[in-house]
Amino acid sequence: MKKTINIRYICQLLLHRWYWFVIAVAVAIVAYLTIIRVSTPKYKVTTSMVIRSTDRFSSQISQLGILSLLGMGSDPKIDNDMEWLNSDYIIEEAIKSLDLQTEYRASNRKGHLAGQYPNHDLDINYPDRFLDTLYNTTIVTLKPIKNGYKVTVKYGKNTRSKHTISTLTEPFNSCIGTISFAEHTQIKPQTTYRFITRPQRVLVSDLHDQIEILRLNKKAYTINIQSETDMPRRAIDVITQMIRAFNQNAIEEYSLMSNDIQNYIEERLAIVKLELDSIEREEEKFKNDNRLLGISDEALLYLRQEQAYQQKKAEIETQLSLVDYVENFITSEDSKYAPVPAAIGIEDASLVSLIDEYNLLLLKRLKMLRTATADNPIVAQMEEQLTAMRSNVLSGIRSVKEGLTIMQRDMRKNEKQFEGKINEMPHQEREYVQLMRNKMIKQELYTILYQKQEENAFSLAPNMEPAKVIDSPRRSFYPTSPHKMRILVLLLFLAIACPLGILLVQMLISQPLTNYADIEECDLTNIGYIYNGKEIRKNTIIAAESAAYPQIRKIVTELIGRHSDKPTTVLVTSHKQGEGKTVVTTNIVRYLAKSNYKVLLLDCTTQKKAVQILSYTPSSGEVVLTSESAFCLKQRSIIEEELKKLSEGQDFVIILTDDMSNSSDCNRLKDFADYTLFVVREGRSDSNVLDRLLTYQEKALFPNILVCLTDCHYKWF
Repeated sequence: MKKTINIRYICQLLLHRWYWFVIAVAVAIVAYLTIIRVSTPKYKVTTSMVIRSTDRFSSQISQLGILSLLGMGSDPKIDNDMEWLNSDYIIEEAIKSLDLQTEYRASNRKGHLAGQYPNHDLDINYPDRFLDTLYNTTIVTLKPIKNGYKVTVKYGKNTRSKHTISTLTEPFNSCIGTISFAEHTQIKPQTTYRFITRPQRVLVSDLHDQIEILRLNKKAYTINIQSETDMPRRAIDVITQMIRAFNQNAIEEYSLMSNDIQNYIEERLAIVKLELDSIEREEEKFKNDNRLLGISDEALLYLRQEQAYQQKKAEIETQLSLVDYVENFITSEDSKYAPVPAAIGIEDASLVSLIDEYNLLLLKRLKMLRTATADNPIVAQMEEQLTAMRSNVLSGIRSVKEGLTIMQRDMRKNEKQFEGKINEMPHQEREYVQLMRNKMIKQELYTILYQKQEENAFSLAPNMEPAKVIDSPRRSFYPTSPHKMRILVLLLFLAIACPLGILLVQMLISQPLTNYADIEECDLTNIGYIYNGKEIRKNTIIAAESAAYPQIRKIVTELIGRHSDKPTTVLVTSHKQGEGKTVVTTNIVRYLAKSNYKVLLLDCTTQKKAVQILSYTPSSGEVVLTSESAFCLKQRSIIEEELKKLSEGQDFVIILTDDMSNSSDCNRLKDFADYTLFVVREGRSDSNVLDRLLTYQEKALFPNILVCLTDCHYKWF
């Protein structure tokens, strides 16, 4: 049979269980208030800063239009700055400078263990070198009691000890050694204090989780730093100290690289100056010896055309010289752990990027050696990484040199054309042009190195910090956690969804009969329905003025139409308890009696309610009431003889039994009935009850099956 969805029944079921939703909403509100009370409020601390450039040397060279160095183009390597700003070293510097390894908390009026920073009521004194060797988180809880203080010390997950001290300054031996307290201000009674000391690696990891660094705009070099914490003052100091450490380390890095660059530039300038002086003396001597006042217009034209060519050639030769210098610098044992001067004019961006990563790891190793020895496993691991990266840089240098060599070879082909033109000139002019060519090359190289020297001196200015704070760190005005509205909406959603889900599961597991149209569509004989459910629920006689009375009359009329000369036996039953068998039976018997029919009611139910109801109900007809049970224990012949005796002189014999799940008499008495009246109830009977009745009818398990639907809201159909 086709299954239908009765929306009316679903709405009726939801309204019937209205108190479930009220209770769930009340529980949700109580849970919301509890969560808000026990949760510690957190605030968001934000600041924004601008990164001037990862490499200050690139901007000035770019303006001069001579070399294309690191930082030119749209990407100033701001991502590397963000990684360095959020590195373990920067956070460790902030922890050390602010002494954050121990966290101080005290209970407030709401019972929250609120953080105390920068001032705290109590200080805790650990054993000597305890913080240096700390491996697990240590939690010390101090609670005032009547005659002193109760102290609980927890180290890691399994180590714990409890102590009682009379005064705060009294040292005591715990599971981690001798501990004492120092009182800064008078502590308040009934205030619980907690001291949480974490290993530095754990604290760094926690701060990593709390601090978020974002790039605000891809077109601008602006970074936003934010942190959500219940101690906003501490977060402000941490962020400020991180920016300060970032600037300080950047300046140190620039200084180290600038010193190497300065030495190289001064050395090259001295050599080029000597070569340029030598060429100028040769020029002067050549003019005096040959009494040459000038050159022809044709030679001057070739010289000017070659000037641009020689400038490009000088740039290529300069790049080759710089790359050779960097290669010798890296392979030298004296500069094995010195930063490579990548900003001296190398144009290849990939090579400069490799050198930057190599320098960053070198500086990190140098800073690590300030607090650790060379035997430290972390330092050893860094040296292995440096060896691998050094090999990558050398491979990059070889690749760049090959490219520059190819370009130089192409330039030499063009140079032969100029030499052919020059060879056609007179001997004196040819020598003079060659001399001027050498002079231009040296002048161009001297100009580049001199400009680089000035830029390098400018980069050493002490006020050139790479990170400039735009907005000082500040906290949000209102707490950002717990999110009150989100929690309330989620709890209210659960308050509605949970009862609704339970009801839907109940409907899926045992979906009741909800549609009168299902009976009309099936092949069962429906003799009527009762749509007033009040009488069904009260087990009373339906009054004549009731809206359900005409339906009883219709049902009785159907039964009278099936009456013959002999007594008509009707077996009334149902599939489950509470479907209205007793009400239907008592009202049928009463109406038949009022219609002057002789009726015998055989009540085989356990409670015998039908007999009790009719016993106290006046009737104008003749009704014989009897009750019997345990037919299943009797033989068939005895049952037949008893029923024949009871039905003598009767027009109708109505046999009422318990539902089929609790009665064996029903199966025993069905063989002696002319009709079987199954009572089904809307919203109570299972949805598959009609399928069962159709099966009974097809297999003739019950005689002449009739169906009566009770508690049916007829006005809906």
